[in-house]
Amino acid sequence: MRILTLGGALLALSACEEALQMPDFGTMSLAGGREDATTTGIRTLSLLGGSVRVRGPDGYCIDQRASRSGDGFAVMVGCALLAPRAAVMPAKDGFITVQLGDSGTATVAGSEETLRRYLETDAGRRLLASSGEGDEVTLHSVEMVTGAVTVHFTDLSADNDSGLEPRLWQGFFDVNGRLTTVTVRSFTRKPLAARQGAALLNAAIREIRAVNPPIQPSEG
Repeated sequence: MRILTLGGALLALSACEEALQMPDFGTMSLAGGREDATTTGIRTLSLLGGSVRVRGPDGYCIDQRASRSGDGFAVMVGCALLAPRAAVMPAKDGFITVQLGDSGTATVAGSEETLRRYLETDAGRRLLASSGEGDEVTLHSVEMVTGAVTVHFTDLSADNDSGLEPRLWQGFFDVNGRLTTVTVRSFTRKPLAARQGAALLNAAIREIRAVNPPIQPSEG
């Protein structure tokens, strides 16, 4: 029963991601904002009316034009790609997206092992595939830590026309009652090694957790 709940939540989250178009790297820029925001970049963004905040790892800024706050979707890339005057690029240059699920979809904490096993099944590979075809996905590793599950895989059906590699690092965890997915991809111009991608994913998860302290139950 728990596997069905997890699978359903992940499928819903996957559908949200597929409904959002991949940004055009030629038009990525910070939309609006103060002068200091456009010259230094913006690291933090509130999603879904402030329900959750996202923050990029060091050297990463939010692409406000590609992000969809109302849909719980954020895009993060090297700050210099968005604001040339920032002149800041991360040591690990990748493309990061964050997708939040609906309120009440948090399912990872306490079920890490169940989710890990699910992702290793045919159904799990179908979930990871952009096309929904599991045979397009090759799993490289599935890791489990307290409160999160991360997976490294190659998806041959992924959109590769936008300058991104088909290799992905993806993490599933809960934030303020919402199932959250963070995805890291590398650029074809400078592919990330396996360890680099994993380190970048873990850094992104840490930053998001840091700006979203656990909600304490109200007294009385």
